[in-house]
Amino acid sequence: MEATQTHALILTGGTEGARLAEARRLCAGALCLTAEGTPCGVCSACRRVLADGHPDVTFLVPETKDGKEAKEIKVAQARRLRADMSLIPHEGWYKAAVIRADALNVPSQNALLALLEEPPSHARFFLLSQTPSLLLPTLRSRCAVRRLPDPPEETAVSPEARSLWEALRSRDEWRWVQACLALEKTPREELSALLDGLAALIVRGQDTGGEGGLGGDALTARHFGGIIDKIRVFQDMLEANVSPGHVCGALMAVNSEP
Repeated sequence: MEATQTHALILTGGTEGARLAEARRLCAGALCLTAEGTPCGVCSACRRVLADGHPDVTFLVPETKDGKEAKEIKVAQARRLRADMSLIPHEGWYKAAVIRADALNVPSQNALLALLEEPPSHARFFLLSQTPSLLLPTLRSRCAVRRLPDPPEETAVSPEARSLWEALRSRDEWRWVQACLALEKTPREELSALLDGLAALIVRGQDTGGEGGLGGDALTARHFGGIIDKIRVFQDMLEANVSPGHVCGALMAVNSEP
């Protein structure tokens, strides 16, 4: 059960978008109704986690006031999270918190420390950090650490992945369906690598506005984040020997969802 092996995990490395996508995937794995640790991506729990709508998943980020985000997570926010995580889950077996750890100030970290030292059995914490060394040593010592791979170089992305990305960005449903249908007979390993390339292009678009940019598109950042999460689920399906045709059928639906 990958998502529940440790109560607290620091996710570092990769890009901000990749760290968030991995945290969502792990939350979905903990709350999935049909799988143990690996999210199915299609049950109601997985779909709500990937859409940031599950009642047992909380995101701890700086508060926004008058359209402006604060620089730090306040200690009062950390205390509210501590109180909330002590309550039993609304559904299922677990409650999960995704924490933008680089925005925690020292009082906020100290407020969370007691929770990480003696966590409720149903609580899981995912701390996203570009520089874990700046967190308090006492906080780091209560967490396992997972380093995500650096994003692939631009030259590593195949032309096929770029074509799929352009179809996705176009928001032309017919173009997207045709692009997915063309991949149905692709070998599993090749299809998984192509999906890696697609995920990398989406992350670049989110983080830098590159690869044609996302600013002028109707797709929201949340929608793109959800697609990245589902790509990881599809790769898990390929590793489990699900046919490429079945995976491509599921892939067709992701760009039509709100």
